[in-house]
Amino acid sequence: MSLAFHPSGLHLAVSFPDKIKLINIIDSDLVPYKELSQKNCYEVKFSNGGHLFAVVNSLMVQIYNFYTCEQPPNYQFKALGGRFQCVVWEEDDLGIFLGTSDGTVLYNKLEDPTVRLTVLSVPGFSVRSIFSVFSLKQGTVNERVVYAAGTFGANFEPFDMSYLPRTRYSRAATSAESAC
Repeated sequence: MSLAFHPSGLHLAVSFPDKIKLINIIDSDLVPYKELSQKNCYEVKFSNGGHLFAVVNSLMVQIYNFYTCEQPPNYQFKALGGRFQCVVWEEDDLGIFLGTSDGTVLYNKLEDPTVRLTVLSVPGFSVRSIFSVFSLKQGTVNERVVYAAGTFGANFEPFDMSYLPRTRYSRAATSAESAC
């Protein structure tokens, strides 16, 4: 079971063993308004803008439009190796990072499903959480540092920045980003 608050704070997405309920928060009442038939969902995550939400089950991540509850074409990502453990949206909601149980962090571009980058791969590491830091640099290249926390086997690794697997990758800046 999972719970996600919409960025506006006025809606909830709650996953149950056999469905996902979208709920409005009105005054002090919770009013369900939509149900999606989705089995074995263990994480629901809204995009930063709130117009999309990701539904994670073990072998697939599906992305839905929040307002219509429809799944846009090509907004479905299948696991290649291990099971999906977590999902993190890019700041501009144009891509997502997916962590797997086999130690891989993937980056998927939403509008172009052929763009799937392996950002991190550590055998024996089960990714439980992803954190990405986006920094603007002088010039035309933006850099993102991606941190992953999780476990090696049954041992929990402490959240110490010097021990976390991390990687850097760059992408060309858009005109809106370079203007900041």
